[in-house]
Amino acid sequence: VIFTFHFGLLQAQENAEKTLADQRFQQALKVFSANFDSTEIYLQQAVSLYQKADDWEGVVKCYAGLASLSGYQGKYVQRDSLTKLNFELAQSKVDPTDEAYAAAMNNYAFSLKGKGDYDGAIHYFQKALANNLKLGNKLYIATNYSNLGVILRGKGDYDEALEHFKEAYRYYV
Repeated sequence: VIFTFHFGLLQAQENAEKTLADQRFQQALKVFSANFDSTEIYLQQAVSLYQKADDWEGVVKCYAGLASLSGYQGKYVQRDSLTKLNFELAQSKVDPTDEAYAAAMNNYAFSLKGKGDYDGAIHYFQKALANNLKLGNKLYIATNYSNLGVILRGKGDYDEALEHFKEAYRYYV
């Protein structure tokens, strides 16, 4: 009986922390473009709370937000470091069928693209696309096709790029 009671208290605490983490994440989204400092604080608070709640999808989602924020602030080394951490956490802690996993693959692909590793970027954009096709999220599918089109165009593969842009358009409409 004592074990069950203690386990129930731990479960309730994890649920409360996850709820509070969700609130912090939503607050960060609301102020993202208006106040970078507040956004960073909310995201860091959410990371800590998601970790306590053992919600790794939430942690990955927050690190993606922190990486994006760093990019907007021109902190590219920090952005790349956070993107790599986000990618590693997604690979080790998140279900590969989860939306957060696909987003981590997409963000990592962008990081590789920025470093000139187009083949690596294509690989991870394709992984993100495969996951998003399974999940059925049309906006993310369209985005992945578009990202692939941009990379292929940059490599001079114009015909293949055009096919990816057409697929992106098909999912956008």
